[in-house]
Amino acid sequence: ITEIRQAQQVTQVLYNISRVANLSDSLLELYEYVHQEIRTVINSKNFAVAQIDKKLQIITFPYYKDERDEKFESIDINDLTSITNRVIFKRQSIRLNEEEILRMIGETNPELYGNVSKSWLGVPLLVNDEIYGVVMVQDYDLVEAYGEEDEKILCSVSEILASAISKLQYQEELEYLNKDLEQRVAERTEQLE
Repeated sequence: ITEIRQAQQVTQVLYNISRVANLSDSLLELYEYVHQEIRTVINSKNFAVAQIDKKLQIITFPYYKDERDEKFESIDINDLTSITNRVIFKRQSIRLNEEEILRMIGETNPELYGNVSKSWLGVPLLVNDEIYGVVMVQDYDLVEAYGEEDEKILCSVSEILASAISKLQYQEELEYLNKDLEQRVAERTEQLE
C-alpha cells in the first residue's frame, strides 16, 4: 500500500509539473514551482538548474537553492573538472557520493565548487538530442541519499523542464524575428514613401 501511494504521489507531482510547464511563460517561476513539488517525493532541499549559454560558452545557474553555498555565477563550458559539465558532456545522469565527487574534482581547489556533498545527482536537460543544461539535487548529510527511483523521477522532471526551456527559447527567438521583420518593413515603407 505504501508503494502504491508513493507511486500515486509521484504521478501526481509529475502531472502538476507538466501542467504548469505547459502554461508557464517564466522559467524562474517554473523552477521554483518544480522545486516545491519535487520536495514531496525526492530529497531536494538543495536543488539547482544549470543552463547552457552557447553564445558566452558558459553554464549559468538561473535557479540555485543550497543550504551551504552561495549561488554560482557561472562555469566555463570547457571545464571538465565540473561535475555539471560532465553530465552535459556525457548526456547522461550522474549519481555520486562524497568520495566519488572528491576523486572527480581531483587536485583542483574544492572551494571553486563549494562545499562537497555526501550525495549528488545530476540529470541532463535534453530534448530531441538538444541539451539545455542540468537539473541537480544534493545532500550534505546522507551518503546514499539518491537511488535509482530518485534518478527516474528527476529524469522525468528534466524532460518536462527541457521541453519548457525549448518552447520558451523558441518563442523568444520568434518574437525577436517578428520585431526585426516589422522594423525592416517600416524602414522599407519609409524608403518607398
